Amino acid sequence: DTAQSGIDSISSKIGTPPSGQSLVSMLQSGGSVIRSIQRVIYTTTTSPQNSGTVSIQPVNIGKTVVFSERLTNNYSNLINYSYTLNSDYISLSHDPAAANYLSLGFWVVEFV
Repeated sequence: DTAQSGIDSISSKIGTPPSGQSLVSMLQSGGSVIRSIQRVIYTTTTSPQNSGTVSIQPVNIGKTVVFSERLTNNYSNLINYSYTLNSDYISLSHDPAAANYLSLGFWVVEFV
C-alpha cells in the first residue's frame, strides 16, 4: 500500500482529529485514541514452509491497522509475502524457498 492509503485507513478507523491536532500528533502521543500497540516478529524455520502464524493479544479487527517491516531477507531475491489479520493472530503466506531467510516485524495498532 502507499503511504496515503495507510493514512486513509487509519483516518477511517479513528475519525477526524480534534481541531488543532494532527493525525501524526495523535499517533505519537497516543492520547485516548489508541487502545493498544503490539510488536511481533515472524521468522521462517529451517524446514521448507510456505505459511505460518504469529500470535497477538486479541484486537478488534475493524479498529486495527497493521504495519509490516522486512527485518531480514538473506536471499538473492526479495521474498514475496502476504498476511491477514485475525482477532488473535496474523496468518502469513510466503515463498517456500524462504526457509531460514525471512524475518518480518509487525506493528499492530488498535484504536478505541
